[in-house]
Amino acid sequence: MQQCPYTTFANALRNPDALLRSLRDAVIDIDTAQHTKHFGECHATLQGRSITIYAPISPEAMTLATNASSIIGAAGGDLGRFDILAEELLCSNPLPHYCSVIVEEHPTGIPLREALYTHSRSNLHYGMNLLREVLQRHAVSHNHLTLDNIIVDSAHVWHTTHNYYMSRGTGGDDAIFRRIASLIDERALPDNMELHEGYAPYMTLRSYPLVCRRRRVATSRGIGFEDETGRMVIEDRYFRATDFNENRAIVVTHEYKTGIIDRDGRDIIAPIYDDIEYDTEDGTARVRLGNRYAMFDYDGEQITAWSER
Repeated sequence: MQQCPYTTFANALRNPDALLRSLRDAVIDIDTAQHTKHFGECHATLQGRSITIYAPISPEAMTLATNASSIIGAAGGDLGRFDILAEELLCSNPLPHYCSVIVEEHPTGIPLREALYTHSRSNLHYGMNLLREVLQRHAVSHNHLTLDNIIVDSAHVWHTTHNYYMSRGTGGDDAIFRRIASLIDERALPDNMELHEGYAPYMTLRSYPLVCRRRRVATSRGIGFEDETGRMVIEDRYFRATDFNENRAIVVTHEYKTGIIDRDGRDIIAPIYDDIEYDTEDGTARVRLGNRYAMFDYDGEQITAWSER
């Protein structure tokens, strides 16, 4: 399996009729295209099936994909579908040739990152235990389980994605399963809340991108931030918040007061002001209190006197 430059993969997604073979009829969601360490990837729909298309963009990707395909194929469908399409994508660097791509069936459901706030503890533990049993039965480790790589379906069954990291042998996921179990106990709904209409606010969770190693999380209580492992590092106590930029985020309290925090949740500018405009180029902030304005530097020190303009 030859590797494929990411730019070539992205171009093929925009021109499937010309550059793809069996996938030329796929309806491709170009907005989901991204590259990871080893693969370019994108979501698509093919013949009514939701799929993820992967293209190997590193030498290691070829070995990962071949090993995963063998492991998943031997599981008889218990670990999903993971098909290598040989000579699928037309490349022209340096000479015209075809690269293989991988098609992984994408399960229907919501990411575990969202299910942590919308499902009950017992149902989430049920799904986690089922997944652990499947992996143990086939003597397989996923090796890359994250809150975004686990999809929870309507029957509370967990399905994994990004399965190219799978390897033979158990134990590779033990630490992350312990971490997930802790997150379930910390965040999931009590068992008597999940089916009650009165708890609909929990269903308004939105998932935001990871920026500066922090991701906004919206819960029924407010906006907070978690790190890349899913650990809540800044409590969900804000009414509104921006993503981090240059390690600073503007936050608004439930009393409609505005401030700036750092990635650890410390106040750089205390949330006691009416409005803040943050300049990402020089790190200064223009702060308004009533009809008066002042400038603060990156470290939250006031650098101009208060004035009415």
